[in-house]
Amino acid sequence: MTDVIRIGWLAAELGIPVSLGNTFLEIGVHMAVALPEVEWLEYSFQNFDHLVETPIEIRNGFAYAPDRLGHGLVLSKAARHEWARPNRLEWSKLGPAPTNDRLPLLP
Repeated sequence: MTDVIRIGWLAAELGIPVSLGNTFLEIGVHMAVALPEVEWLEYSFQNFDHLVETPIEIRNGFAYAPDRLGHGLVLSKAARHEWARPNRLEWSKLGPAPTNDRLPLLP
């Protein structure tokens, strides 16, 4: 995102309109509303909407940035369940860490 914003502001200083390519879950809508010279935001219809509780709203050819904190996307309960990491083990059940021969031994 940082590079897009930097390039977008450079283009704005030169009066050059920009188009933003497709981004996962339409995160690009946030960059688009932050830059003054964005004319187009690509949308590829890959339909990742099932991964979030409330997808980015797209209506009449316009994408609307949510007014929620951050990027405004919250993983759906189903996605959180499917992509969750395994349960953490207690330290006592982990056993010793593997040795690394490349590191010097500490006294």
